[in-house]
Amino acid sequence: MRNRTLDKPLRLMFLISYIGLSKSHGWSAFDINDGQWAQVIEKDVCIVGGGSSGVHAAVSLFDMDRTVAIIERNDHLGGHCETWTDPISVVPVDYGVVIHQPLQEVYDFFNKFNISLLNMSSVPWNEPGDPANASLPAAAYFPTTLLHGYDLPDPVPEDLIIPFGAFLEKHNLTAVIPTYYQFSQGMGNLLDIPTIYAVKYFNLGDLQALSQGYLTAADGDTSKLYRKAGDYVGPSSIFLQSTIVSTRRQNTTSGNLELLISTKAEGLRLLSCKQALLTIPQTLMSLGGWDLSAEEYVVFSQYVNANGYWTGLVTNVGLSPTTTYWNAAATTPFQIPVLPGLYVLTPVGVVDNVWEVKFGSPTADLSDDQVRAYIQAQIRTLRSVNNVTSAKEPSFLAFSSHTTFQIQIAPEAIRDSFFRNLTSLQGGFGGRMFYSSAAFHTPYSALLWRFNQEVVLPLMKKQTERLDVT
Repeated sequence: MRNRTLDKPLRLMFLISYIGLSKSHGWSAFDINDGQWAQVIEKDVCIVGGGSSGVHAAVSLFDMDRTVAIIERNDHLGGHCETWTDPISVVPVDYGVVIHQPLQEVYDFFNKFNISLLNMSSVPWNEPGDPANASLPAAAYFPTTLLHGYDLPDPVPEDLIIPFGAFLEKHNLTAVIPTYYQFSQGMGNLLDIPTIYAVKYFNLGDLQALSQGYLTAADGDTSKLYRKAGDYVGPSSIFLQSTIVSTRRQNTTSGNLELLISTKAEGLRLLSCKQALLTIPQTLMSLGGWDLSAEEYVVFSQYVNANGYWTGLVTNVGLSPTTTYWNAAATTPFQIPVLPGLYVLTPVGVVDNVWEVKFGSPTADLSDDQVRAYIQAQIRTLRSVNNVTSAKEPSFLAFSSHTTFQIQIAPEAIRDSFFRNLTSLQGGFGGRMFYSSAAFHTPYSALLWRFNQEVVLPLMKKQTERLDVT
């Protein structure tokens, strides 16, 4: 008998019919793959996302004698923390997350794994001879509760909703814009975003750092923190190159939350969790396969914009190895550069002919190839302006996308109690579902660690105690 295969149109019709049949019967991935997973793994807490917030939470929960699972789509932990190692000198160079605020949570987390920190107070952030500008007032205008998520007064102050540029003009603070911009990479069109996002990203911790100094890994290898953290919680607790296929968080036989995951080269596995912590961007696109509650859907569907942010290391730049080039525009207000474009091009200093680049966009729809082309073109422009001729094309040694960065809602949603609804999701699904990410606070490692310690973990512990009693 001759083997026959469906041609492409028939295969497509079959697939569409199958999907339609599944939806019409209310079938989920659990129904379709019932019993096909290779393993059922029970954990106290399943953490979706192995970035800064997720790994810190995993270590903290592990120290509380709770079993954990980290589900991470990449092949390493650390999220936006990226480190390249020069193959000749074996010198590591951070090019993702590089600096940290001098907060106790930073000292505690690095000290736990015996990783030395370097204080960067000698770095001349302002013009030579100028003192550190510790009086930048924009971040100090608002209550310290902004450092603990989005615990906002009702009604939300209009100053937090208006565009940041309008806020600075209203309070006669426009002189701080150039400095503010240097510390707000990834925030897109800074002057146009609602003020709340700007003052949460560049905040009181940064004012402290401007006077006391930012911190960085002394050996230039911040990724070591996450490697050691992974070893600490154990390889059996980490599921790399894994994605959520489907979730079942209600009416399960065990009473636990169930996460069906797919791991590269290992197939399907079922995680049964007493609690779950979601640390990936909470957009509808990121949460495909999740059985969202009505409350989750109403909140997460309101994210209407996200910035693009990319970092990398480039060689064959051909410019002065002792000069940092900040982007500025001649015809825009306050010389804010037009995005998409470079924020900064700077020599790393510890390896010859290696430059760090940071690139931003007010939207997240650029491809990585487009960004690389933009960066190379702008380096060529800098060469031309500086009368530099070079036969070598700038090339990338490392490149990383931090997109989507700082997901945002419309200003009217801020007025309409969005953040109250967002924070009320904590402890949902009967005290089993929790959240820690930039969407619930700000895209800043140190502040997310503080948010874990002071907000999320105490809530999880309280609900655990309640569940144990019942």
